Amino acid sequence: MDIREAEKRTGLERANIRYYETEGLISPERRPNGYRDYSDEDVRTLLKIKLLRMLQVPITSIRALQEDSVPMDSVLKERLAAIDSERHALDVRETICRRMRDDHAEYATLDPMWYLRLAEETRGDPRASARTDALSEESVIIRDRTVPAPHPFRRWFARILDLALIQGFLTVLIHGILRVRVPLDPVLSVLESTALVLAGFAGALLIEPLLLSRFGRTPAKQLLGITVRHISGRFLTRAEAFDRTRTLVWEGMAWGIPVLRQIRMIRNFRRYGSEHEDLPWDYESEVEFRNLDIRHGLAYAGAAALLLFITGVSQLYSMQPGHRGDLTLAQFAANYNEMQDYMFPSEKEKIFRMDAAGELELVPNPSYVNGVNVISFMQSSPPQIRYETVGGRISSVTMEWEEKKDWFPMVPQEGMCAAHALMGAQDAAPWIGGATRLTGLVSQTDGIREDGLQRDFMFGRYRMEVDCRTEGYQPVGGSAWVPTGNGGRILYRIRISRFR
Repeated sequence: MDIREAEKRTGLERANIRYYETEGLISPERRPNGYRDYSDEDVRTLLKIKLLRMLQVPITSIRALQEDSVPMDSVLKERLAAIDSERHALDVRETICRRMRDDHAEYATLDPMWYLRLAEETRGDPRASARTDALSEESVIIRDRTVPAPHPFRRWFARILDLALIQGFLTVLIHGILRVRVPLDPVLSVLESTALVLAGFAGALLIEPLLLSRFGRTPAKQLLGITVRHISGRFLTRAEAFDRTRTLVWEGMAWGIPVLRQIRMIRNFRRYGSEHEDLPWDYESEVEFRNLDIRHGLAYAGAAALLLFITGVSQLYSMQPGHRGDLTLAQFAANYNEMQDYMFPSEKEKIFRMDAAGELELVPNPSYVNGVNVISFMQSSPPQIRYETVGGRISSVTMEWEEKKDWFPMVPQEGMCAAHALMGAQDAAPWIGGATRLTGLVSQTDGIREDGLQRDFMFGRYRMEVDCRTEGYQPVGGSAWVPTGNGGRILYRIRISRFR
């Protein structure tokens, strides 16, 4: 039977049953899922303990009775002697109370020494000097509880931070150190996030058992005052800790599977927080909690903020092009192609590639007829690029070209790639918002005119000016424009210059 049935049959609360188990008075079997399985004999033992504790027989005496090291008659004789002493002590207290009432004693004028001497004289029988415990039968049972209140949220916050630390380490390693960059494709982004979650759980299976078996804590558990031990009081072995973490990853977190993870989290919250039931991964282990103060909360918040900052900066660094700082023409060209592959991974959008001289050239594409891009109605002329250099390093890039499209963005692909290749290559780029902020700045507009759009902004030590003039188009909202007839054209002029 489970603990609920044991409670029902004994009239004891769960905390009492756990206390007596902790004291070694009962030892229920464990089911394969880790839950306790109470037998009829366990229930009978609990009823015996309940009776003896109501008689205020000490736990040590009950344990001695179970071990058959003392006879029941000896325990009962000792208890009767204690009851006799308690009765005499109660008689003394009754006598003093009645005398104080008869004397109409008041607190302000009370003479305590007189009544204390009277108590000594009244006590008489030396048995009354024995130390007694006048607890009621019910209070003895209530006292037999040492199971601490559950802290489901503390455990949950510790688990989240521990996983975040592992995932953050992997993010810094992959993006910040190895500089692995996944193209900006929705499908690839989802796959990357999923892989990172799974890698975090796999990392927990490797790291957490080592920490629990040696220290009984993980970094987040240390911050939140949580210690995991074997029910015997020792630290878990590595095998026991691994089994605990493995069960937690599936039964508690469902390996991050959406919906299933939330369902299991709610179920476990109710089981542990409301029903005070063991969680599946608490098999053969006990969780201890230390008292916390404001410093622990601040330390947790600080650790979480620092982790978020480090991982965020690592991701921003990974979004930078390979060449950074002041660029040569060849470095800018390499950055341009790299940003094109990163920001526009679809092959159909790779109309132009930049050669080492900084010129854009049409490239074959197997997605089109005969491997050649067809752009007759999409683009009237390729972008013309002019460079200014100082000491062999680019100081400005100017792009001009003409297009004819059904609609057009504020800054086309070519301008976006140029902005990230040059402006995003600054060493300070991650600290001023990185590629994410730069993309937002490029995509905004300062004003809409009848003949087009304009944009002028600064990012770090570079300035970007966009002038887009239209003929034969009309705005339909935001930056979306549609042609009013045949013969319309769009004239782009984009200039990126270093101003400090």
